[in-house]
Amino acid sequence: MNMKRAHSIRTFVRLAAAMILTVPLFPVTLIDENRTASIVIPVNATAAERFAAEELETYLEKITGKKPAIVRGTAGGVNIVLGAHPLNDDLGWKTLSPDEFIIDVSKDTVRIAGGVGPSVYNTKNSNTYVQERGTLYGVYEFLETLGVRWYRPEVWGEHVPSQARIELPAGRKKHQPGYRYRMGMHNYCQDGREQTADEGSRTMLWGYAIISIPDYTGRTCNGTADRSK
Repeated sequence: MNMKRAHSIRTFVRLAAAMILTVPLFPVTLIDENRTASIVIPVNATAAERFAAEELETYLEKITGKKPAIVRGTAGGVNIVLGAHPLNDDLGWKTLSPDEFIIDVSKDTVRIAGGVGPSVYNTKNSNTYVQERGTLYGVYEFLETLGVRWYRPEVWGEHVPSQARIELPAGRKKHQPGYRYRMGMHNYCQDGREQTADEGSRTMLWGYAIISIPDYTGRTCNGTADRSK
């Protein structure tokens, strides 16, 4: 290959790379006056995935006044796909550690999936304990990018911005907590609910904690599972 041809090839490669890098990544509109994204969960969604979807639904409605539908399996239009859904397989969520998650924003789709740890069966109380907060933590991180904050366990302790339109830039974020073990050592009860459980999840303080299967919505103050949210 002569020098002139080699130079031409190198120039072409540089120009092609520059064109790729300058292709605009158009933003994804989840909610506006004409559309409301659906929240899509697996057909056989776990308790953690269902709760993550409910939390996302609740806060998107608080922000915009529009309530997204929660759909199992597939849905048309703009979607937010959660958890171990087949549409999230290429994110590699199965290789993530517990509490780790990926948020991917691309054309008409936001995908949030997190790691899952091994379940533990307690023969003394016949409870199965799981580590499935990765997707839930991804949902809370996503809501924080929209401006939601949780400063106190009470209703008045949260900040939720009001906006009619949610538009996101395309991109991908992967996050793993810096500390493996994270936990608050206080309890707070209000209206018969142990608020610390919800607050610990929303601020991602329950690190590598194992939890009884239905208990993703907190506990009542007498220690029984509360699934009323």
